[in-house]
Amino acid sequence: MADRKLVIVGGGPAGYVAAIHAAQNGVLPTLIENGNLGGVCTNQGCIPTKTYITAANHLNHIKNSPKWGIRVDGYSTDFSSILSNKNRVVSRVARGIEFLLKKNKVEYISGRALFKTPRSLEVKTSEGKEDISFEKLIIATGSKARYLPIPGLDSEGIWTSTEALDASETPKSLLIIGGGVIGVEMAYIFSTFGSKVTIVEILPEILPGFDPEIASTLRKDLEKLGVNIRLQTTVKSIMEAQSGFTAAIENEEHQYEKVLLAVGRIPYDREALENIGLEFENNWVKIDQFLNTNYPHIWAAGDIVGAPWLAHKASYDGEVAVNNALGKKTAADYWAVPSAIFSSLEIGTVGLTAEEARKEGYEISEGKFPYIASGRAQAAGETNGFIKVVLNRKNEEIIGIHLIGKEATELLGSASLIVRNKFKVSQVADTIFAHPTLSEMIREASLSTVNKAVHI
Repeated sequence: MADRKLVIVGGGPAGYVAAIHAAQNGVLPTLIENGNLGGVCTNQGCIPTKTYITAANHLNHIKNSPKWGIRVDGYSTDFSSILSNKNRVVSRVARGIEFLLKKNKVEYISGRALFKTPRSLEVKTSEGKEDISFEKLIIATGSKARYLPIPGLDSEGIWTSTEALDASETPKSLLIIGGGVIGVEMAYIFSTFGSKVTIVEILPEILPGFDPEIASTLRKDLEKLGVNIRLQTTVKSIMEAQSGFTAAIENEEHQYEKVLLAVGRIPYDREALENIGLEFENNWVKIDQFLNTNYPHIWAAGDIVGAPWLAHKASYDGEVAVNNALGKKTAADYWAVPSAIFSSLEIGTVGLTAEEARKEGYEISEGKFPYIASGRAQAAGETNGFIKVVLNRKNEEIIGIHLIGKEATELLGSASLIVRNKFKVSQVADTIFAHPTLSEMIREASLSTVNKAVHI
């Protein structure tokens, strides 16, 4: 049995970043991944969806070009070519990760890790089996799509995001069950390319947990594009039909060519982890603030420890887990984890919403600056959106920034720095932002919390 000092199971954003971080800190780890490097993010999530979103944005630019005095006649779309481009991008990113592992001299094993004991595992590769023991282990096995107990949902041909992102053509009609992040991104992609899309969401609004005004703004924008959004509604059953599926929605029946399930995530390999005595809490691996499990030599990182299921949070976890495996005692700090959504309008959010801040006992004030008051947004013809800033009135520290509109996800970097470091309004006010840019709105929204915005 081969002994290893540090083994990392899972080659997604948590695992491969952990492996590189360990190598950079003097410990050459063994990384084991059964699928493609990069995990869900690279292969079935972040990267492929953004490739499709970019194509959708290009198409909308063409559709809207006449208002700029530009006519584009006779254009057409080829979704199979869009799929091929997506596959090329995903392949390049995955190869890039493999290059980084080689560059940092990480031992990479492509194979299925089967947990045998808390100190050993078996790896099945194309060449056979290998038993491996380890001093320390980081589990980064990720998550998979969650299913609902809806009759017929196990029918052949029901999509999760994985199958949707491998479609070679757009369906004429698409039912999306779930109005969360995946649901609203997929709705934008497929509606732009001609699908008649319906979102069914059981809650009173899409994007639960986000600022309510931001969620409603996106919903209205999607509805303008023709997406049918049904709130406080449930799908009772699904039946296979001659040309797709029949969905019973409340007391009605509707026909759809495809059905996409987008209702969250569940742990990958839970049963195998439980079999070696790993403890779970609320469906996810139980960890302490140092990402340590109930075994002192095992840490867990990324999706396997629960929400938020975000690639950048997973990578952060991977670095924290390695630090602690190397004895550095680093507590995970989730104070300012940003979240980005790419749909008909982009969304960026970091820190507390006004509602969350009030529940935590903060005395707050909110500042808001609309895109329509920005010269840069006017010049771009992208005036739908706004930026909100949440201020702790006790010390004038900014504890939340929430954006919706053009390039909101790129503005999120500056917002994250401000919230992570709890900048005061005065610090933002004393910073010179370039004109004309969208980033100026962050300063204006911050000043708005103390009624000193200049351009509104």
